[in-house]
Amino acid sequence: MVGTFKTAVEGQGEMARRINEFNWESTPLGAIEDWPESLRTLVRLMLNNVQPMWMAYGPQNTLIYNDAYIGVLSLTKHPAALGSGFHEVWKEAWDGVLSVLFDDTFKDKTCSSDSIELTVYRSLRVEESHFSFCYAPLHSPDGKEVVGLYCTCYETTQTVVRERRLSTLNQTSSADLGFDSDTSKEEICRRTMEALRTNDRDIPFACAYLYDDESKNLRFCHHLNLNFRNNNHQLLTYLPEVVELNSTSTSKFQVWKTRRLTRPDAPTLTLIDQLPHSLVDLLPLGVNNQRMTHAVTLRLGEPTNPAGFLILGCNPCLVVDEEYMSFYRIICKQVATNIQNIKVLEQEKRQSETLRELDSAKTVFFSNISHEFRTPLSLILSPLDDMLVDTSNPLVPVQRERAELIQRSA
Repeated sequence: MVGTFKTAVEGQGEMARRINEFNWESTPLGAIEDWPESLRTLVRLMLNNVQPMWMAYGPQNTLIYNDAYIGVLSLTKHPAALGSGFHEVWKEAWDGVLSVLFDDTFKDKTCSSDSIELTVYRSLRVEESHFSFCYAPLHSPDGKEVVGLYCTCYETTQTVVRERRLSTLNQTSSADLGFDSDTSKEEICRRTMEALRTNDRDIPFACAYLYDDESKNLRFCHHLNLNFRNNNHQLLTYLPEVVELNSTSTSKFQVWKTRRLTRPDAPTLTLIDQLPHSLVDLLPLGVNNQRMTHAVTLRLGEPTNPAGFLILGCNPCLVVDEEYMSFYRIICKQVATNIQNIKVLEQEKRQSETLRELDSAKTVFFSNISHEFRTPLSLILSPLDDMLVDTSNPLVPVQRERAELIQRSA
């Protein structure tokens, strides 16, 4: 028999309608008309709340929730979750903190948790999720036993991920400390990989390619979390040490779509939204031991004259949305700026060396000119000195003044 539960929202809202129409006799809670008034009152309060709320009631922890909680469940679990046992709805996250919280609450304790991580299955895949909860026990009408629990929750995944990425950007921005004209582009990439190592969730793997100044080919520079042990030939086919740009071979390196980024007006990055299965098997596992299927390639510099490329893996348990892309772009801009700054320092060093060489050549030139002048002057000054010191045939005063002027001028 379908119940006719009257809610405080008078039928407005999806969950008010679903609770009204649900066949509660098929659950341990029984017909809705027979529910205790305390339970009916709590349901009304929950449906009127804009915060995600739910309750697990009865011997099988039957789940009832409000409209705001639909977003936590996602359409993968909603609406089937209504009237089901809580431990069945969240079975992937039950073994762990949830079961402990349930046990403590049923011992008549109020429990809370702040930004705990749960492995949940939503949107047809395993997701990295973080939640804050507050559990309160629900008592029987006579108050003698705990018959359920009431939970107010809110998802903190976005906050946790943003804080984590901000920390990574702080690490990469400080990687340029101590740079000078002797710092190489390879050293910049090495420091960047060390900075990215602190966030292997959002960047499960990474590698850098730089253009060789002489051959103009791409050369593998540094990497993060890639297994090249025992000369892993399969992975080397996708990430070779040298990429000959003028080669017409169909190299597997093309999976990274670097040529697309060198076209005029090309974007800074390109998303590889489906990595080949043969490559996925060679890459490290991501969060919750999930296989990586997405990666991005980022160009370091302008399309017409890039310094190289960054290839970064994506968290398999998060959606690669625009915010994720912006995170990648900032990393790319930091690295590209550092490389450009090194080029400026190198140019200033070369200019300084050129000026020193010119100054040295000028000094040598004038030194030689002075020597050339002094050689004939010596031939002239020697007789002049004799004339001035000759007491046998002294110069007349006028001639002596002129001779002394010549001597002083020399």
